[in-house]
Amino acid sequence: MKLPRTSSQQYQTSARVNRNNLQEGDLLFFGKSPEKVSHVGIYLGNNQFVHASENKGVIISKLSESWYEKHFIGAGRPSDSRHLRQR
Repeated sequence: MKLPRTSSQQYQTSARVNRNNLQEGDLLFFGKSPEKVSHVGIYLGNNQFVHASENKGVIISKLSESWYEKHFIGAGRPSDSRHLRQR
């Protein structure tokens, strides 16, 4: 599946998902506001997600950790077929 390059573009083109309805593979978006999405992770289940950290590389974190709680903007599923292609 091909996604837009930036986390902001991914947020704009994904279908919103309620935090109570997260499924494995959903995208989690973080930043200062919906207009300033700066980070994205992939939900793994059990309140955990995988993402790339500038300092630690690819890591697994809990959505309940303080920074992620404070900067969580929303969750989404890729939905726009104009931006997605099966490989």
